[in-house]
Amino acid sequence: MDSRTALLVIDVQTDFCAGGALAVPDGDVVVPVINALARHYQTVVITQDWHPADHVSFASQHPGRSPFETIPLVYGTQVLWPDHCVMDSPGAALHRDLHIPHAAVIQRKGLNRLIDHRAEVVALSGHIHVGELLLPRDPHDPLHAQPALASL
Repeated sequence: MDSRTALLVIDVQTDFCAGGALAVPDGDVVVPVINALARHYQTVVITQDWHPADHVSFASQHPGRSPFETIPLVYGTQVLWPDHCVMDSPGAALHRDLHIPHAAVIQRKGLNRLIDHRAEVVALSGHIHVGELLLPRDPHDPLHAQPALASL
């Protein structure tokens, strides 16, 4: 791939794989595929959920509430999650078999205990929003990052 095209690797962490606190069924299956794909990209950006233990999205912070219930917060409806990807915990670590030594950036998100930064990429107002990182986008291809991404 040319240097203007980036591979985004979103939250491939222990807590989202088999045995993790918020495991995705067969989540481990994507790891070798991602490793193989990454070899074809000059620019790779990895995101990592990185929550304080008292994060607002954790059901444990709301007495009487359970994971997967919803509550209203100032920014909208919030799904309550099991505690996951707590800073410096084994569950927050990138998957042990994820090998992308040339990754340009590891963007940690979810650090603000009062806001749930979702992992998905949302194109808004001519930008691509990844966690707390805001990048310009190519107006002709909403998922094609501009050179600003490569220069991070």
